[in-house]
Amino acid sequence: MFYERLKALCKEHGTTVTALLSTLNISPAQGTWWKKGSSPKYETLVVLAQHFNVSVDYLMGKDDNASAPKPQNAYDISPQGFCKLPIIGAISAGYDGVAHEEIVGYAYADVPCPSSYIYLLVKGDSMYPDIKQGDLALIEKTPIVPNGSIAAVIYNGDEATLKKVKKEGDTLILSPLNTEYEPLIFHGDELKSVKFVGKMVEIKRVYK
Repeated sequence: MFYERLKALCKEHGTTVTALLSTLNISPAQGTWWKKGSSPKYETLVVLAQHFNVSVDYLMGKDDNASAPKPQNAYDISPQGFCKLPIIGAISAGYDGVAHEEIVGYAYADVPCPSSYIYLLVKGDSMYPDIKQGDLALIEKTPIVPNGSIAAVIYNGDEATLKKVKKEGDTLILSPLNTEYEPLIFHGDELKSVKFVGKMVEIKRVYK
């Protein structure tokens, strides 16, 4: 009953059990055992129930009411719910001026307008120790980035990178947080080679 309920919930949310396990960082082998009739540990059941906003009893087939009961005195902190956003492995500027994106997966975020946000997969250690390789940076897509914010930036047509932004007149300074790296400085016409993808608003880190 559990596996059938899980498959039905995945189908309802436009995903598969395999994709769900990847999103929640659960071993694919677990899905094989569940399909054969095994039940997850209670801690895993709680994670799955919270992901789909259903009760554990519903997942286990002990209750046909899919709604998860709210704790006493609970209140909504996310009235618009969580949205499925693409995880972008690389963003590069094309010759046509359009940014080309490589989607490597999907993750959920509590954002007001899904089309205005993406997750950028962090590569390298230029923003270490605050931001590490493999982190997911939640980016609000905007061409205007406030001074002092961390932004996803494309420069010289290369892949997007995260850097701290500082503007001084007609000079733009893109600074890494890792002191082993030098800041990138652009003046005057050099600014035309810089494209802001958007500003970072959150970091999501998965511990393995």
